Amino acid sequence: MEFLPANKCLRGWEAYDLFEVDVNNKSAKDVDMTFRFDDKQSNNYATRANVHKTLRPGANTVKFMIKEIARENGEKLKIAELNRMLFFIWQPADEVELVFDNMRLEKE
Repeated sequence: MEFLPANKCLRGWEAYDLFEVDVNNKSAKDVDMTFRFDDKQSNNYATRANVHKTLRPGANTVKFMIKEIARENGEKLKIAELNRMLFFIWQPADEVELVFDNMRLEKE
């Protein structure tokens, strides 16, 4: 398996409209997940973007309108300066099994 460093896979997003990722929630319950996006100005909670999504059991396609991703303080994230993306679940009550596949950038 090959991984691309952030400085390669997070460049050029401003040319696209959507970021999509397929997630298979193999758990029996909904899973609340946070997708975090940082740009070069992100240095605390208020200046990063946290997008919360609920993953239903089974197949899910999570979609983000790139130009609408906003910081916690309401300002738009500078997509041309995107430098970090994290997916996480905060203190799940039960065991969770998720499979991520087919991350992609799309134009509408």
